[in-house]
Amino acid sequence: MQENNIPKYQQIEKDILDKIIQGIYGKLTKLPSENQMADIYNTSVPTVRKALSELVYKKVIYRVKGSGTFVSGEDIEELIDADSKPKHMKNICFLVFTDITDSSIMKMIRGAQMYLFGKGYSMTILCKSQMAGSESELIKRCLESKADGIICFAEDPQENIGSFHLIMEHHIPAVMLDRGPNDMPFTLVSAYNVDGGYQIAHYLIQIGHRNIVFAADTIQLEAEKDRIKGYRMALQEAGLACDEQFVIERVHLQEQQDKLVELVKTRGITAVQCVNDKMAVLVMRRLKNEGYHIPEDISVCGFDGSDEAEYASPRITTINHPFEEMGHVAASKLLGLLDGKKSHSQTFLPVELEIKDSSCPPKNLNV
Repeated sequence: MQENNIPKYQQIEKDILDKIIQGIYGKLTKLPSENQMADIYNTSVPTVRKALSELVYKKVIYRVKGSGTFVSGEDIEELIDADSKPKHMKNICFLVFTDITDSSIMKMIRGAQMYLFGKGYSMTILCKSQMAGSESELIKRCLESKADGIICFAEDPQENIGSFHLIMEHHIPAVMLDRGPNDMPFTLVSAYNVDGGYQIAHYLIQIGHRNIVFAADTIQLEAEKDRIKGYRMALQEAGLACDEQFVIERVHLQEQQDKLVELVKTRGITAVQCVNDKMAVLVMRRLKNEGYHIPEDISVCGFDGSDEAEYASPRITTINHPFEEMGHVAASKLLGLLDGKKSHSQTFLPVELEIKDSSCPPKNLNV
């Protein structure tokens, strides 16, 4: 890889890119760490970091805080070709059918925005909290802005089914984030929720837990169903019974929290796997009020890798959900639809377990 007069970081950048194109580093796979690459290329970490930053800027790779650097899920050669082509300024509308204050939504918006701006597109953000009226009003506002395409996040797509029909009637290319309406031909970008649910339960079982409750919300959304499915898969794989009483719905309600506490007291529950980090914070607060210590008396795990998990006390063991990368990939998929190069598809990005302070082996491994 020795090339005179070419800066070292550019040589490294080219070598990594070549390996990605050749398939040595496959799509969505994790790259070696900066320290490992510094050893591979016999150079300093800052030099490697500069090479990686160039590839991040070109959308060939992406970083996930606390997890590492990964190869993009896009067609790399198409990506390189697209960088050399001029783009007309077009407007993409990012629709949010819920409150925009959630940090996960902001990460998806940031991912989409960074990608689109890099391709010469503008992006308008419309969310329910910005204006009164129904979701159909957001769609009408989007149509008035003459948006070329739509990226959409809906907390419960089935509740907004009329809005999605409106999008289809106007033949606007659209990509759904995290979840989409049933039986409608929209491109979807989400995460491997089944695998995330499995990873948490498998980890808890590995460290000795046998009686694990799943604290759910409504169990109507596909993402939530998939996380529960992964939890059940891990239990079945370990030869543990899937007691339906251990899956508790609507744990945000007082009476359902009472039910959870009763199970902890009477059924030897040593761990609670929560559908998301917000639920984990709620469960920890209730268990602490009941006199339990987290994680010494009972482990609590979340899902999403949110700010709530990081700033909770103790910090919550969770699944890192690739929200920013989802926004990035959704924007890429939408531009593919606009160019007529790609048809409707479903893309699921990998997730990763992040072990923090809210989980540990149970006091009695024979429970």
